[in-house]
Amino acid sequence: MKRILISAFTIAATACFSYGQAQQQQQQDPVRGQTGAQQGAAGQQNQQNQREEMGPEHVQKCIREAASDNQFEIQAGQFIEQRSQNQQVKQFAQRLAQDHQRAEQQLQQMAQQAGQQAGGQNQQAGRQNQQPAGQQGTQQMNQVHQAKLQELQQKQGMELDRAFIFDQIGGHEKDVLVAMYQSQHEQNPQLKQYAQQQLPVLEEHLRMARQIAEQWVPQARQAGEMMRGQMRDMQRPGTGTGNGTGGQGAGGQGTGGTTGRNSSGR
Repeated sequence: MKRILISAFTIAATACFSYGQAQQQQQQDPVRGQTGAQQGAAGQQNQQNQREEMGPEHVQKCIREAASDNQFEIQAGQFIEQRSQNQQVKQFAQRLAQDHQRAEQQLQQMAQQAGQQAGGQNQQAGRQNQQPAGQQGTQQMNQVHQAKLQELQQKQGMELDRAFIFDQIGGHEKDVLVAMYQSQHEQNPQLKQYAQQQLPVLEEHLRMARQIAEQWVPQARQAGEMMRGQMRDMQRPGTGTGNGTGGQGAGGQGTGGTTGRNSSGR
């Protein structure tokens, strides 16, 4: 009788241990624990996500966001160059407008390669081309960028300079992150190339804005060095965040200057 009880206990203990091991393996390796149907559904979802990230709607959305960001930077830079009395701010604003004019030209070329219209829907292109350049740019800007530009235009003097520079720092921090992400993970080759082209330009804008901000906030450069260290860590192998795009945005910049500063207007 004792032998029977011991044998039954041994069998039960072995069964519990085996079940526990199976549960642990499933937790450690969820893919292995999935059924064939679950794995197939997950694979189909990933394929669907990749198709959407390379599809025309995704490309057009990123192009619209990048065009809006470029037009905001161009018009804000031109406005600040005319109104600011600070020579550093004026020079930076001039550089900003020139670089984003160049970025807009690259975006238009990329849009043609991708078979899209950078300014919006194709049927609007003819009407926009018949209007003055400033009105075209305003129409290309989304509502957030339009509101930001109007807010800047209501300021003057040192308040205008500070508002412009502080906004550029915050916006370009996001833009740089979005451009980094898109340059590594964007599925569309044209959008990926555009992000790679804009990344060093955006990093230089951020450096310049932080340097100017030191006249008001001496710790601005120190904060920038910390941020750059974090960005370098993100660029190391094995620190990516998976597939997909940030459209930036950051995008950032959407593209946001890149395909991603986005509908948030950074």
